Amino acid sequence: MENRVNFIKATFIGGIFFLIPLGIIVVMVGKLTGVMKIVASKLTPFIPVETPHGAILLNLLALTVILGLCFFGRAGGTKSNRKEAEHQA
Repeated sequence: MENRVNFIKATFIGGIFFLIPLGIIVVMVGKLTGVMKIVASKLTPFIPVETPHGAILLNLLALTVILGLCFFGRAGGTKSNRKEAEHQA
């Protein structure tokens, strides 16, 4: 009987550790697609979207712009972050 309880407990805990990150990923991808639509709408005048290839290129370009903003925005940091980094060095 104790083996069954341990098995159920381990399965429940493993399920939680699997489902919570999966849910977070699903929410993040949903929000990213919303942001991608906004960025893609701003890039539409520059990329022809008459073909499926144009739509794919537009989405990839929008994703690249978003990732670039995330990377370069974090690399530049704020004034207080740079001041703190200089203080630590």
